[in-house]
Amino acid sequence: EKNDELGGSTTETKTYTYEKVWSDREINSNDFKKPSYSNPPFPIKSEDYYAKSGKLGDFELTSKQTESMHGYTIFENLPQKYEYKIDGNSYYKGNNPQNPQIGDIRISYKVIPSGTGISIIGKQKPDNTLTSMTYKDSTIYLQQDGIKDKAEMLDAFKQSNKIFTMIFRVAGWFMMFIGLNMLINPLVVLFKVVPFLEKFVGAITGGVIFLISLVLSLLTIAIAWLAYRPLLSIGLLVVIGGLVFVLKNKFPAAKKSNETENSQQ
Repeated sequence: EKNDELGGSTTETKTYTYEKVWSDREINSNDFKKPSYSNPPFPIKSEDYYAKSGKLGDFELTSKQTESMHGYTIFENLPQKYEYKIDGNSYYKGNNPQNPQIGDIRISYKVIPSGTGISIIGKQKPDNTLTSMTYKDSTIYLQQDGIKDKAEMLDAFKQSNKIFTMIFRVAGWFMMFIGLNMLINPLVVLFKVVPFLEKFVGAITGGVIFLISLVLSLLTIAIAWLAYRPLLSIGLLVVIGGLVFVLKNKFPAAKKSNETENSQQ
């Protein structure tokens, strides 16, 4: 926690917390602040095993296609192992599974049972396997869990693309916002001598940077839409142009108003 003091100095307080968690990979404790919190060696690690081939009706599945399946269920009816206890659907090595301690081991298995349904949109090859196909000037291969028809699969594919596109747009705006903040941050540091002014200037510049990055992001999206969504792109460009025009003309008007008031005085 950082606290700005009068005169520009900064007081920093560090608080370290530790918690016990289950992990499928080793957590290196060598860099822990308190050496008393030490993790023992990791004796076992997670492994994934995939079928090298499979069947989808009369079609042959490749290892890549079996790896793309996600219909996992917990494997039950575990056989007894002399060094492990059985706790529910897991193996357990430790004193008390209800009160686990650092170094205890818990092992469970997830499997995709035979007969699990999947759906594929692709092109049949002479060897009876399925590969990508051409669809509306695009090369696609769709594989989804469950039994679905073509319309359902295409709708799910489009929805997934919309979500990813939105995530990338937000990430792009955020990176632009961070970049502009890094450019303006030296200006805020100049007012660090007086903490109140630093916070005040920081709030103002943060709001301005937010608006600038938002306009630039919308402009980038509008340009990208020119080829595929020209009407939406033109509409977005008109809105951006109107905002810029209004903001540009607002400040000269305010300046002129101030000059008139000064002349009257």
